[in-house]
Amino acid sequence: MSKIAVKIDYVFNWNNDYTRILVLQTQDNQISFPIIIANFEAVCLLKELEKMDVKRPQTHDLFYSFMQVCDIHLEEVYIHEFKAGIFYTKLICSTQGKVIEMDSRPSDAVILALKAKVPIFVNENILKKFGMSRDEMEEKMFHFGRDDQDIIPEKEKYVFENMPDENLEKLLERAIGIEDFEMAAQIRDILKHRKS
Repeated sequence: MSKIAVKIDYVFNWNNDYTRILVLQTQDNQISFPIIIANFEAVCLLKELEKMDVKRPQTHDLFYSFMQVCDIHLEEVYIHEFKAGIFYTKLICSTQGKVIEMDSRPSDAVILALKAKVPIFVNENILKKFGMSRDEMEEKMFHFGRDDQDIIPEKEKYVFENMPDENLEKLLERAIGIEDFEMAAQIRDILKHRKS
């Protein structure tokens, strides 16, 4: 299946403090493609988009510098698979005449793509499944966020003990999807304790 080139459109401020939506768009502006990312990565992404200077290197800055020192060149980013609620992404790199692929979260990969000024691709099947017009995407994201507002905990508290199992299971799926494994572990522990 072919790769479709996409670009960063914008970062969508969702209705809670710990997730954002990264919106990618095809080069012809016809299809938008949303990915839920963690707030920290959204801030790092915006730093790159706005070309903001920071006093000390952040994690992505350090990793990119490390790649350069080790003569590893990022050639492209490829969002190639969606499985169990997670988008899988490869960093396609070259070094000393060899091509190497590294697994990455989409948010980290997109930040590195911005730093290295390389193209971002999405598997055509993923785009067919999740792609939509910008208007349609914004409408769906708005309603999705509102419908789930009552099951989103406050960022600092993560108090799940009083939530019904059904809501906890939805929240667990979302936590895994955005790779917030600390929150996912807390929810799993509560569910496991309830079943024992």
